[in-house]
Order: sequence, then C-alpha cells, then structure tokens
Amino acid sequence: MPLQSQTLEHTGHPARTRQPGPCGLHLVLAVLMAGWISMAGSAQSDGQDVPRLEAKCLDRLKPVDRQAIDSITGWKLPEIPGTIKWYNQGDLEIDSLDGKVIVIQSWTNGHSAARRMPLKVHKILSDVEDDDLVLLALHTPADGSKLEAFLERAEIPMPIMLDRKGTYCDALGVYRQPVNIVVDRNGVVRGGGIKATALPDVVKMLLAEERDPDAEVRQLPTEDPMDKVEFPEFKDRISNARDLRGRRAPDMWVDEWLTPTPNADNKVVVLDFWATWCPPCRASIPHMNTLSQKFANDVCAVGLSDERESNFEQGLRKHNLKARDFKYSLALDPNKRMKDAFQIRGIPHVVVISSDWIVRWQGHPMNLSESILNQIVTANQDLASRGGRPGPKPRWNKG
Repeated sequence: MPLQSQTLEHTGHPARTRQPGPCGLHLVLAVLMAGWISMAGSAQSDGQDVPRLEAKCLDRLKPVDRQAIDSITGWKLPEIPGTIKWYNQGDLEIDSLDGKVIVIQSWTNGHSAARRMPLKVHKILSDVEDDDLVLLALHTPADGSKLEAFLERAEIPMPIMLDRKGTYCDALGVYRQPVNIVVDRNGVVRGGGIKATALPDVVKMLLAEERDPDAEVRQLPTEDPMDKVEFPEFKDRISNARDLRGRRAPDMWVDEWLTPTPNADNKVVVLDFWATWCPPCRASIPHMNTLSQKFANDVCAVGLSDERESNFEQGLRKHNLKARDFKYSLALDPNKRMKDAFQIRGIPHVVVISSDWIVRWQGHPMNLSESILNQIVTANQDLASRGGRPGPKPRWNKG
C-alpha cells in the first residue's frame, strides 16, 4: 500500500458485438496515466477477458477506490444480499435481471452533490430508450438513517437499495465517493467509475452486445485466502485511545511529509503519534529508530505530529534534534484527522497496521518490543505471499 503525499493508503468468452462503441472499443477500466492504478493483474486473470475503457471515459478516483472497482471487473456481479432494504421496488435477485444491462449508481443523501447522483444518472440516460436497461441506486451505510425522510420529499424514479451494513458496497468496491458500476447482458461487471458524459455511450455499447448463453461467467471466490493468515492477538488494555485492534484502520492522511515519501507496499506500518514538546515522545525516539532499522525490509515507520511546521521546527531546535536523528519517516497532521480518528487522548501512542490495513497492535512505543513486532511481521509476510483476493477488501462491512 503506497504512502502518497496526502494519503496512505486493496480466460473467458469475449462478448459478441454488433457495432463498436463511441468511447473507443475498450470497455472496462483502463491503465490510467501517472498516479492512477492499473486494473491488470491476478485479480482479473481468472475472470472474463473484457475490453478496456479509455482513460478519457473514466472518472478520476482515489487509487484505492479505482483499484477496488477494477478488482471485480470481468467477474459475475455479486449476489444482492438479503440485508438490503429496498425502496420503490420489491426485492430483486440478480438472476431475475438475466439478459439486462445494469447500471448501479452509489450515493448518499448526506451532502448535496452525492444526493443528486441518482437523478443525474437517470436524466443522463433518459434518451437511452431500451427495456433491457435497468438502473439501480445503491445508498451506502453513511447517512442511511436519514434516507426515509429524504425519500418522502424527493422523487427518485428508480429502485433504491439501502445497504445498512455495507456488505454489498464492499462486494462492489464502493466507498464514500459516488461511483457507477456497469454490468453486461451476461451478468459480467464491465467496469465502473465512468464519467457521466461517457456513460450513455458505454451503456449503448453494452445494449448493442448480444447475450452469449454459452459464456462461462465466473464468480468471485467466496473464500478469502487472507482469512487463513493468523495474526497474533494482543489483549492489553488501551486507555488513552480508541481500541481498533482487529478492525480496519482509518485512511492515512497527512498535510506534509518532512522526509521523502515512504512506500509501504506489503509492509507493516508503525504509526507513532508524537510531538516535539512531549518528553516521553522524545525519549522513545531511540527505540523507534532501533525497530525501524532492525525491520527495515518489512516495516514502514512514521512519526506523525499534529504540530504546525513552524512549531515543529522550533521544537526540534529547542531540544537539539535534527532530521538525521530519526531513522524513520516524519509527517505533520495539524488538523488532527488521524489523531481524532483514533480518539487519542495521550501521546506517545503507537499503532501497528498490517499491509491489509488492519490494526494489529496499539500502545506506548516503549511497550512495542522486537518480539511483538516480529510476530506481526512474520504473519504479514505470510499475508503478502498469498496475495490479495480477487475482490476488493472490505471497508464498510459492519458484520
């Protein structure tokens, strides 16, 4: 998982067409330009071979969001779980939509731009007159409690799914940013995150394709190889922060990297919340240096302070600290987004996160021994050797 300047951040039968589509004959998600994620890889190698969309047809998404959608492309649309609550429509099952072209638009009524997405998509596709086109609006878990009140005054002329637990959103790789998912007549996910201006052309292209009754449509494996990886569990009481052990960590945001931006691909992230004015934080620097150097190949250590840059630099000078005194990366988050996400009430506080972005350990940095870190690193090496599952990693699922 690469750390970026602002965020840290998981053979079939080609369809037969009667005519080409206007977005260039590439239907699904492209290898994007610099800074964008490619969808090519093992996640797709066992699904259906499908053409790719050109980059000009795609919305610009966060890399992690693009990767999540890409990972289900070429596979059968996942079944709609029974936990979905329907509005404007009785319960639907995927099999009842056989032979249809489906557009699923994710949204939330929590803010105005996202609230308008279902109506926007409906209007954009209003000129596409075809009984084989099905539009579905998928409301994410965010602000779901306000949905019924909103629907009482809004008229959305399409079936609405409320995914309270986030199970279906996770299955589709849908997160906070509204995105669309398009599905062909064979029930294969052909892509997502398509620009609104390009969506009519993409849909017309899919409608022009004939259903292939002999197509081998493969389903995403339900067994996650990650589940076979056993990480050590630590039960020590956490008193000065929210205990997120065993749960997905919040997205990593920083305002500024004070050292070169590190790369955490397949590594364990050790995130140290600290400040220059904090004596126990400064006393922990040698220990953090030791851990960072001993596990240099497997650990990405980051010291994150909520000080402003001027105060941080002043604090370094006051305590005679220099950049070369740190053998790990340094970053600033003066808006306290990460600190607030962990509800940290006292520093120093260290969070250890495996490469699948699950919190594995929390506590005082001096209590993070080489033995503890080695156990987590060993499990993470097993995790990396198994590779990611074909589908996206859960970000919503509340069980």
